Amino acid sequence: HTRYISVTGVQTCALPISANFLNELQFLEDLRLDNNPNCRLKRDCLANLPNLKIVKLRYCKLKRVPIEAFGPTNPLEILDLSHNPLRKLCKGDFQFLNSLSEMKLQKTELTKLSSNCFQGLSLLKTLLLENNDIKSIHQNSFEGLHTLKKLHLQNNELDILHPNTFCALKNLEGLYLDSNNLVELPR
Repeated sequence: HTRYISVTGVQTCALPISANFLNELQFLEDLRLDNNPNCRLKRDCLANLPNLKIVKLRYCKLKRVPIEAFGPTNPLEILDLSHNPLRKLCKGDFQFLNSLSEMKLQKTELTKLSSNCFQGLSLLKTLLLENNDIKSIHQNSFEGLHTLKKLHLQNNELDILHPNTFCALKNLEGLYLDSNNLVELPR
């Protein structure tokens, strides 16, 4: 009854994680594949893991969110994609991750947050976006994040924020905007 798997630092060969390999791990709760620059997640490979709560894919050189790996009833609560060159988020990237409570996207080279880019994350409580190159945030970027409590945007390139940028965040308790280029805060 394996609950935790860590396969980190596999530098020399591709690590194709397939559904066949993971389907035998019905009790798996925590999967860490950090520092695997050749890691490729196969379609639906994380779809049939009813107990999977944590996935960490830091330093894997991912250029986009591997949404095809997750199925429509995924119970995932924490996803860490930090230190990957994602550069942008698209509407639908998180469509199967509606159980997420925490998402880490630090140092992902993001430059902007587009409209509804977090769509489907209705249970998200913590969103970590610090240490990117975010220059602009669309006024509807955070639409639907009604349960978000902490939003970390420190160390980005923000200089202007639309007055309605944070209006959808009705339960926000902590907004961290340190070390940006902001001249003024929206009212």
